[in-house]
Amino acid sequence: MVERADAPPRSIQAKSLDIYSVNDKGAVGDGKTDNTDAINAAILEVHSSGGGESVFGASTSSYYVKGPVLIPSNVAINLNGQTLSGDGLRGGTMFATGVVRGGRLARNKGAS
Repeated sequence: MVERADAPPRSIQAKSLDIYSVNDKGAVGDGKTDNTDAINAAILEVHSSGGGESVFGASTSSYYVKGPVLIPSNVAINLNGQTLSGDGLRGGTMFATGVVRGGRLARNKGAS
């Protein structure tokens, strides 16, 4: 997302309509590339901008992840008809509640 420097301040409701593509951060839907970092980077960008939607582009295969996808507040995930597959955290958790600490996305270990 690019905003003009002279643009008026935007409301939280307006920011919630912003859409960010995981593909812009390097995610590849080929079923074998580890997209964990790219997907989490796109999610962090959405959260850091005040919220919005992180969307997956069309692919011929699934988006593979080795680690968990961390989702903080103000972020919506739109798989756009795609499949997310992989190992998750220790072969189990695919999605986990995330928080942003020091500008980085972290797992919220307090969430159940």
